[in-house]
Amino acid sequence: RASRVVVLTGAGVSAESGIPTFRGADGFWTVGSKNYQPQELATWEKFNEMPEELWRWYQYRWGICRNAKPNAGHKSLVDLEALVPGGIDLVTQNIDGLHRIAGSSEERLYEVHGRIDQMRCDERVEGACLYNVGLDDPDLFATARATVVKTPIP
Repeated sequence: RASRVVVLTGAGVSAESGIPTFRGADGFWTVGSKNYQPQELATWEKFNEMPEELWRWYQYRWGICRNAKPNAGHKSLVDLEALVPGGIDLVTQNIDGLHRIAGSSEERLYEVHGRIDQMRCDERVEGACLYNVGLDDPDLFATARATVVKTPIP
């Protein structure tokens, strides 16, 4: 028997909740904005160049995520967590928060791309609250965490 169980999820688990996958026909990486492909948009360079367009794109995505509800896949993982002695580690690429809403253990949930409902300042911009803070230093994570704020509702 395994001493630990790790589950990895991606966009497919939230598709049933109405959140487009990234590479599907209606996916975020496929549709993009009116003038740009998401691969172009999802960069610091584009944010610095055209922040309004980026905000529109992220607000559109957040609007979809805010209205989504966990589906049977999210709920099944909560059930699995209860069945496995010691629980499971749930690693997700999703930023929608649906695992959290479904009831997955926050202590064992790893949202590797962050959350769309939270944001923090850019540590590379002079004058920003985290400017010159070495985010590779684990001792400074608390400093960075303290700057996280809720994303404005679209």
